[in-house]
Amino acid sequence: MIVNEHLVIAMKKGNEQSFSSCYKQLSPLIYSIVFRICGRSAIAEEIMQDSFIQAFTSLPQLKDNKHFTPWIKRIAFNKTMTHLNKIKNEVAVTDEHLASLKSDNLDVTLIHQNQLAFLMGHLSAEAKLIIWLFIVEGYSHKEIAVITNKTQSYSKSIVSRNLEKLRNIEKGEKNAL
Repeated sequence: MIVNEHLVIAMKKGNEQSFSSCYKQLSPLIYSIVFRICGRSAIAEEIMQDSFIQAFTSLPQLKDNKHFTPWIKRIAFNKTMTHLNKIKNEVAVTDEHLASLKSDNLDVTLIHQNQLAFLMGHLSAEAKLIIWLFIVEGYSHKEIAVITNKTQSYSKSIVSRNLEKLRNIEKGEKNAL
């Protein structure tokens, strides 16, 4: 979904109705992206709102009005990564927790219905972001490198290594996690 260029011009002029219209158009998209990366509804809602606030207050910095949607997505990605990096060291997954995940008697149908969410739950925050950008959003490794401040080869190796990890988890290999 791309925001109409005329709407961006109206927002730059301070038209409150255009801000509301933009939010209504893009908030489901931004929320969905952030939620799938961070996995927590309340956090996704907060990051989404913060992203819109930053985008609206920084509108004069947007040079090309046609690029508002990718611009706010980038803001949301950056805010999500900042959040995930902040909590990275606060929440450590223990071996016992991983063992309980492997031994739980999960409904196979539920796993298949929510396979992407289940598999992505086993990746690091950075790997989740890179894989999401590459597979779901369709970003190139060059674009991902710019967003994450890493090299293209780093992005390629993260995607390759973690897709293999996901395949092994899907196969049910014991040491895949």
